[in-house]
Amino acid sequence: AADVLYHQQGVVSEFPRSNFFIVTKDNKVVTPASGVLAGITRKHVLSLAARDFQAEEGVVTLEDIFQAKEAFLTSTTKRIVPIVKVDHKVIGNGNPGEVSRALLDGLLKMEREDREAQAHQSFYKL
Repeated sequence: AADVLYHQQGVVSEFPRSNFFIVTKDNKVVTPASGVLAGITRKHVLSLAARDFQAEEGVVTLEDIFQAKEAFLTSTTKRIVPIVKVDHKVIGNGNPGEVSRALLDGLLKMEREDREAQAHQSFYKL
């Protein structure tokens, strides 16, 4: 799939309907801090990332992307989608990475637990 990654003077912001993240070689999860929609999935991923990795909001440049170990996007409907190529340049080893997979597993678990808690609450309201 192809999408547009917004950037200005080499500083990256986001996709048209998704947030953008990179994973550095030392497993730091970084997402642009400004000029982005503060999405709920972005918030959850930052929270999950902080549990097992260093996570931060900051400046992400095109050069950071090309040096990254992994990259992925987040959105409510897509959850976490690994990105293996930007501008025809391979990110990391060209495959979805362990960090983005771990974060997706954590996000799915969080959603499942939330659904179960809501079902449990609904049962006792009857």
